Amino acid sequence: MNEFQTYEVTTHQKIYGSWLVKRIVLIIAYVFYVLAAFILGFTTKITVPLLALVPVTLWMIIFFTWRYTDVDYEYSMTSGYLTFSVIYGSRTRKQIFETQIKAMTLIAPYTDDYFDKAQRYAPEVEYRALSSKNAENAYFALFENRDGKKSIFIFEADDRALSIFKFYNSTSTVTNRR
Repeated sequence: MNEFQTYEVTTHQKIYGSWLVKRIVLIIAYVFYVLAAFILGFTTKITVPLLALVPVTLWMIIFFTWRYTDVDYEYSMTSGYLTFSVIYGSRTRKQIFETQIKAMTLIAPYTDDYFDKAQRYAPEVEYRALSSKNAENAYFALFENRDGKKSIFIFEADDRALSIFKFYNSTSTVTNRR
């Protein structure tokens, strides 16, 4: 295995549940903004200047807020380090954490068989990189973050990612695949 090769996995958040609610709330807020601007314009008799200003300000509001309803999760592995980032609207990247793969205490399928081990670990911080609650190939990793807090990282793993985890931490990696 090439030590300096980077492997990235990106998962797009599916729009359901709270993510759907966020989108609906934002759309309602945009409509109320336009209605409030028109009502203000008609009551103060400055409709024409407001009509010119509303589309521009609405576009700015949408530009800066809508990206937070379109989320991609990315984790990459380079030279034994796992880096987890969240990408908002395909534009804004925020690195959440970075840790050594060999420092993880358990990497296992996110199933009932191993879920009790994660509960016994009692993680204080949870990081999620799943497209949905019922995602196939869901795995979790237990580790301590930089602040020394017990953490759990729940993610979707493919065969290549599992082989990298196995390479850098074979004693703690459990796979369902042959």
